[in-house]
Amino acid sequence: MKQTSLFLIIAATLCGCASKDQTDIGDTTVGPYTFHIFREGPACTAGVATDIVVKPTAGGKPSSVVGWVGLATPGSSAQVTADYDSGDGDFDTNLTCPDPMPTGAKFFFTVDGTMTGSIDLK
Repeated sequence: MKQTSLFLIIAATLCGCASKDQTDIGDTTVGPYTFHIFREGPACTAGVATDIVVKPTAGGKPSSVVGWVGLATPGSSAQVTADYDSGDGDFDTNLTCPDPMPTGAKFFFTVDGTMTGSIDLK
């Protein structure tokens, strides 16, 4: 009986960890890198905290990724240094969308401190 209970607890924990809502945003290329971008959490609306994931799919692993939601203009929104998740091989940006949300806002990110990419929000 104890082994069955332990198994059920472990199974429930694993299912809970894998149940994050994931919304594909798309693929984009920045310099020599190609990335798959997706969101885990709520849609990007004014003042909402969400996670946007930047996953390298070609060109290797960049040394750093910094992301923000807003406009391309530097300083238009708070920039967040992404955490590299070695288990998933991706960069997680835990950010809060600006309030008010600027018209034409996108997800922007810099790679290796020198190259900037963007993608429309979903």
